[in-house]
Amino acid sequence: MLSSLATVRVRPLPSPRAVALLALTCGSLTVGLASSLPSPRRQADLGAFLVAGRAAAHGLNPYGDYQSILGQPLDGTDVAPVNLNPPVSVLLFQLLAPLDPSILAWSWYTLSLLLVLLCLGLLARTYPARGWSRTAWALSLAGLWLTLQMGQVYPPLLLFTTGAWLALQRQRDLVAGLLLGALVAIKPQFALWPALLFLNGQRRAPLWSLASAALLSLAPLPVYGPAIFAQWLAAQAARSAAYLPADNASLLSLATRLGLPWLGPPLVGLGLLGLAWWAWRCQPDRASLSALALVGALLGSPVTWLGYLLFLLPAWYAAPRLHPWLQLSFVLLSLPAFLLLAGLTALLPPLPPLWSASSLAALALLLFARGWLASARP
Repeated sequence: MLSSLATVRVRPLPSPRAVALLALTCGSLTVGLASSLPSPRRQADLGAFLVAGRAAAHGLNPYGDYQSILGQPLDGTDVAPVNLNPPVSVLLFQLLAPLDPSILAWSWYTLSLLLVLLCLGLLARTYPARGWSRTAWALSLAGLWLTLQMGQVYPPLLLFTTGAWLALQRQRDLVAGLLLGALVAIKPQFALWPALLFLNGQRRAPLWSLASAALLSLAPLPVYGPAIFAQWLAAQAARSAAYLPADNASLLSLATRLGLPWLGPPLVGLGLLGLAWWAWRCQPDRASLSALALVGALLGSPVTWLGYLLFLLPAWYAAPRLHPWLQLSFVLLSLPAFLLLAGLTALLPPLPPLWSASSLAALALLLFARGWLASARP
């Protein structure tokens, strides 16, 4: 009997880190779902897309100001926020125009969540080491649930990003280029990615991305004429003040909120030049170059909403090891951190700009870049 007892294996208790990660994920999922499910007051951005599509269908300016038909605009008025995506987006939004807003809200939410889960599944399958922990952390991202809450277009773009990343790693440059072009056509700031690949000496994927982005960008021309491009640029210029809210994590916005607007452009310029030199001179591998290209595009863009941080997920999974800087960056980007900050700043006196959610996101991006490079070292 004693010998049989001696062979009984006692399962070790979960580590404190695993327990903390499980609690973080469960809390994030609970709060995230509760705060993002469609309701008459949510998905204001999806409402803006629907308004743009209906305006275009009636021959009106899709970038004009119109009454909201879905979601409560953040400014408290009944005027829908303006769709600031390039004109190619209007082609899609016009297809959505005839749909019932309430049905569309749930359909868009479900499709968006499924696309995110599909991307996480592809990444976890490609990078199985510590896949469960990285997936758990990914589901705690504030940007994920804010994206679903607002009804944004980021989940399809995350699919383009994930597909391009995986295709690059598998040397499928044609597929990677086409997907990169689709991403750039909707979010032009990500042109930094194929540009750095080109400087790195890789030609096929960047050239295919250029062709893909050009074709998609010009697709609205025969439908709406050249006027839609002028309307889009006018809407961008008229709403440049929208680059300053606390959920914009770009360096340009951060410098302006700190009272140093003159510092933003040279800071971004030096950073982009540094990335260009690094890609050309140091010849990094594709994964490292892609990871830093994503970070550079987010920090250097005029607008980096918190939902844009979803695009870091391929780099998060691909990191060879979870360097402490990487872990810290994802803690800063997790949902509970931003919920606590939002709740505390609503109760406490006004805090300095450095305490805003977007400032922490900018810091997290810098930590992410540093941690990724450190994890890639032998």
